[in-house]
Amino acid sequence: CLCVRVAWLQGVFEGTCGTQLDHALTAVGYGSSNGHDYIVMKNSWGGGWGEQGYFRIKRGTGRPEGVCDIYRIASYPTKNNGTGWGWGA
Repeated sequence: CLCVRVAWLQGVFEGTCGTQLDHALTAVGYGSSNGHDYIVMKNSWGGGWGEQGYFRIKRGTGRPEGVCDIYRIASYPTKNNGTGWGWGA
């Protein structure tokens, strides 16, 4: 995942992100609130961050890559031969 501003606390995120991959997100749902469509993401930083470890990121922006490139940058864990875990794309 691209870095989401650590200062974000609640609401639908549609801000800017960094370029360093430093943690993982899992899409767990979607919805709408006050006219804002969003995807619910579980953050690997734990329950003390955001909305009890989750955050909502804007969807339906009209940009093919989505906010913070979430539609373009996806990865999955892979098991390396005896050397631990890595990331596939």
